[in-house]
Formats: sequence, C-alpha cells, structure tokens
Amino acid sequence: MAVTLSEKLIDALKSSGVTTFHRPGVRLPDDVIFEPPCSFKWMRVEHSIAVGAFSYAVNGYYFACRIGRYCSLGEDVQIGRHAHPTNWFSTSPFFYQDFHLVLDQPLPSGVKLSPRTDFSRRTPPTTLKVTHIENDVYVGHGAFILPGVTIGTGAVVGACSVVTKDIPPYAIVAGSPARIVRYRFSERDIERLLASAWWDFAPWQLRGASVDDIPRFLDLVVSLREANTPVYAPKQIKLAELVAKDVSLQTP
Repeated sequence: MAVTLSEKLIDALKSSGVTTFHRPGVRLPDDVIFEPPCSFKWMRVEHSIAVGAFSYAVNGYYFACRIGRYCSLGEDVQIGRHAHPTNWFSTSPFFYQDFHLVLDQPLPSGVKLSPRTDFSRRTPPTTLKVTHIENDVYVGHGAFILPGVTIGTGAVVGACSVVTKDIPPYAIVAGSPARIVRYRFSERDIERLLASAWWDFAPWQLRGASVDDIPRFLDLVVSLREANTPVYAPKQIKLAELVAKDVSLQTP
C-alpha cells in the first residue's frame, strides 16, 4: 500500500531529521525505512527502500534498494530497474499490469480487462532482486545500476556508468559495462578501513580527524573504540508505522 506525502507528513519527517524537496501528493511505497539524518530530495521510489544516516540522493529512480550510511547519490541515478519478461510472447506490460498503470488512462468504454485473470502464466514477469549500496558509496550522475547488484563500501561509480555486477569495496569503476579503473587506497588501508567500521560514528564524533591521512584517521577511530565511545544509533523511522500512529499525516 502506497503512502501519500502530505504537508504534515513532510513536516513530521523533517522534524525527525529526514528531509525531502518533494511536494505534497507524491506517493511512496509503505516499506520505506529512514535512519536520520538523511535526505531523499527528489528520489522517485517505486519499491521498498532503506536509507542510512548521513546519506542522500538527489533524484532518479530507485526500486528495492538498501542504502548504507554516508552515501552520496547524484542526479538521474537509476537503481534496480527490473526488466520486462523476455520469455513470454510479448514484452509489453499490458499482460501483467493494469491498463491505467501503463498508459495513465482508463480502458476504453465498455471494455474489461484483468491481466491477473485474463492471461494464464507459468512464470512470473520478473523476479524481485534487492540492490545493496553499502556505506560511503559515491554514485555519479546518470549511473545505471542493475537490480541485485551489491556495491561495496567506499566504492565510486563514475558518471553514466552501467553497473552489471558486484563492485568490491573502495574500487573506482567507470564505463558501460562498468569496469574497475583503480582502487582508492592500498590493500592494507582498505582492510583497516573496513575493519574499523568508522561509519558507526556521526561526523561530530569524528571531529578532529585527518581527512587525507588514512593511518592518522584510523588511529582516531581506534581511540574512540578504546574509549568505549557509544556508536551513533538513532531510532529508525519506518514510514508505514509513522502513518499508522497518526493517519492525519497522510491527509492532504
């Protein structure tokens, strides 16, 4: 069941640390989870999504996507678009979706058609695949990421790249299909960065860190761990639960 953004719901999300540039009337799936603070700006979300703290996406299309912390997703990014069936007699969605969902208009007068009952099938039109974007991933403008792919922590996806397979942590990829250009850091530094799980902490907890000296930065993270510094653990905002508690949040 979809959730319609109302002015009151947008304000409620903002007060909880989740911001958007969408206007009232935009619909989101109910299976949406936000970890504040984060921003979904102009994202078009067609299926379930989870967005981690300190992450944002400018715009584009997102379908069944799980996004970690500290991710930066640029303009016109496409993630998780599923293909039309190619083993059926037709690839057209008329045979598995309602007419009005395909053409944004009703059936001709006097015509009845229900794809679910009027056409037989032994196979589904597609199989849902969840796409995983781990932590601190940077996706450039216009990138296209196929469903079911995992993009590892610290990876960079070049603008207009087409990602067809998993990307290892801290790899920089570009092209169509995307290929590894290089790694951001040495193998040793990558191992230490992954082991540190530095994204457990908020930016203000990392105050004083050296941003371009990896060993010094990792020393700071180690000191936070040794001091038993509490990791950043905000309460997740589940959109369906938020609206269920106050149905007026969906009232225009």
